[in-house]
Amino acid sequence: MREKRPAFDIAWNVLDLIYGQTLAWAGVLFSPLLPAIQILKLLVLFYTKKASLLLNYRPSHQLWRTNQMNTILTTLLCFPAFTGAVVYVAYGIWMEKPDPICGPFRSLPTMFSLEKEWEELEEAHASLAWLSVVYTHLLRKPLYLNIISTSLMMVIYAYRQKNDGQKKLITLLKKQIRNEGEDKHFLISKLKEQEHQE
Repeated sequence: MREKRPAFDIAWNVLDLIYGQTLAWAGVLFSPLLPAIQILKLLVLFYTKKASLLLNYRPSHQLWRTNQMNTILTTLLCFPAFTGAVVYVAYGIWMEKPDPICGPFRSLPTMFSLEKEWEELEEAHASLAWLSVVYTHLLRKPLYLNIISTSLMMVIYAYRQKNDGQKKLITLLKKQIRNEGEDKHFLISKLKEQEHQE
């Protein structure tokens, strides 16, 4: 009876999580409460799947290493899903005309064209004038956005490489400690053999 239960499919459940997260990323511009709903959904799903896993499934015969899952998550989640959601939201912000009937951007040609509002902000609050400068001179220029995003990606890549290097170093140090322990054990056994021979 126990062996007839299905195995828990880790890969399918990971893809299901990635799909739900991608939908949340893509819809966050149009529904600002979507991240809160996604968190509640994930909490309910986690505890439901945990209870179902313990009661209905048998352990999978295929072993999933943590670094393998990390690679799968990084490859599937960050590159196509997150990049696709960012492109989709960026297109909506820069290119699409907002609804003329409702919403905070109804009088604007695009969501990103806020020149008049920035001027009003600058006139009303002189201490926030630097925000207008950042918007008009940096955020409106694609070159600066590309430089900022490229530098952020380089920083993320550098930190990832540093973490990978530290993990490899820790693995090598653990192996060295284990080898030294085996050497000490070997030397102690040789010393005991010599004592018994004398």
